[in-house]
Order: sequence, then structure tokens, then C-alpha cells
Amino acid sequence: MHTRWMTWLRAALTAGLLVLLVAFAVGTERELTTSVDGRSESCGAAIRVSWLVSGTPDHPRPACGPVVGRSRVLVLTAMGAGGLLAL
Repeated sequence: MHTRWMTWLRAALTAGLLVLLVAFAVGTERELTTSVDGRSESCGAAIRVSWLVSGTPDHPRPACGPVVGRSRVLVLTAMGAGGLLAL
């Protein structure tokens, strides 16, 4: 019984950390785009470099607000779920 319980705990910890890391990778690496007046515009990543490295300039475009906002909610929710699973 004790061994089975420890196996489930290890599996939950591993899965939670994996979800957390994958969500962070998607948030930092995936390039977001939006369409303004028929042309595609780059919005950058959901987790910006300025959040990770102090002193990095951050110039968000107003048209990118909704796209980046939705992406941040999804990425941070996935990171939170992974963190909770790992607990």
C-alpha cells in the first residue's frame, strides 16, 4: 500500500513539473500575431523578456492587447495547474 501511494505521489510531482515547464516554454517561445487592417502584426510572446530580465525595454503595441492578454491567461493558468498538481 505504501509503495503504491509513493508511486502516485511521484507521478503527480513529475506530471505537475512537466506541465509547469511546458507552459513556461510555450509562454516564452511562441510568437503571437494579430491582424490589423488586413496585415499581420507580430505581438511577441505571452511572457515577455522584460518580465524575466530587469532593464529590458518593453514596448507593447495597443492592437496586441487582447491577443497577448488571452494567451497570458491560458499560459499562467496552465502553469498554476501544473504547480498545484506538483504540490
